[in-house]
Amino acid sequence: MNHPEVRLLQAIKLCQSCVAENIRRNDPAKRFYNPRTLYRFVLEHGRFFLPQALPRRPGFRVMRAKACFFNSMRMAVNHDLIYVEGLASRGNEPDLPIHHGWCTDVSGNVLEFTWKEPGCAYLGVPFRLEYVKQRWAAIVASSEPEFDTLITYKNKHFKPPGPVNIWKHPIYRSLNKKPSLKLST
Repeated sequence: MNHPEVRLLQAIKLCQSCVAENIRRNDPAKRFYNPRTLYRFVLEHGRFFLPQALPRRPGFRVMRAKACFFNSMRMAVNHDLIYVEGLASRGNEPDLPIHHGWCTDVSGNVLEFTWKEPGCAYLGVPFRLEYVKQRWAAIVASSEPEFDTLITYKNKHFKPPGPVNIWKHPIYRSLNKKPSLKLST
């Protein structure tokens, strides 16, 4: 069981329990970006997306590093793409889930505008384009751009990805049993 998506799920489980306790102990008021809540939201509502090299199209290019949410939101608005936020793992760090933003086409193929090389696994929640455009307009209109993310606990603006049971993904149907990834409460 060494598939990148399985490794990403196992890493999320491990990080969820470790980081949540640290935040609870050090900053109990920091509920907006509580990784345990982020992980739970992505696991409950997310789906996997297919990594690919960035296609050669006019306007498609790798943009500023460490600005994935800004880059992806900008490209989604300018090119009518699907904006997705969630957790991804890179090829050189397969066991480290990174809170990340990217775009997809209608087939679910990742359009990575921040990393030079696409990640090895992407699990995320697609957002409605109308909501993304609304947030983008607020960012552009402000004097200091907000680099906040769209995922908040129980966010009502995500685009329902269909069945939210990620265990129905073809990778897991081929397994005899589900990996043990129970969420801690």
